[in-house]
Amino acid sequence: MSSSATVAAEQIAATRAWVEAFFKEYDSPNIQDWVMKYFESDATLSMRDLSPLKGHKEICDYVIEEHAQVPIIKHDINYVHVLPDQIYVQKDSTGIATNDPERKEITAKLFCVFWKKIDKDRLTSLDIYFDASHLPESIQMYKSK
Repeated sequence: MSSSATVAAEQIAATRAWVEAFFKEYDSPNIQDWVMKYFESDATLSMRDLSPLKGHKEICDYVIEEHAQVPIIKHDINYVHVLPDQIYVQKDSTGIATNDPERKEITAKLFCVFWKKIDKDRLTSLDIYFDASHLPESIQMYKSK
């Protein structure tokens, strides 16, 4: 549940910088360091109708699999709304699937809810919502299992 407290402009700027670093570092080769830096040890990652991932190992394994299928993803952050215990982000993610012979860019519009207090460095949960129906069949990880 969100607090109705006002968030100071400095906190909004710092949180936006945190979000930008989160997505920039997401594409780093060392996924384990990224997960350890941004997620609490028992954090949950929920995406679409896939089973939630819990803890560093499950989140790392998922992101490593994602990087194998789409090694570089460009993140365009369109909107960030900061509350004391949540961050709402709307962004576009663009990448090219590894096994796509046409090397066509694919873009997904995502809405993310970061469950993170503004005075903390790591999140407790991340919910990601997007429509994967237009993604190529070659990217199986985003499809319902």
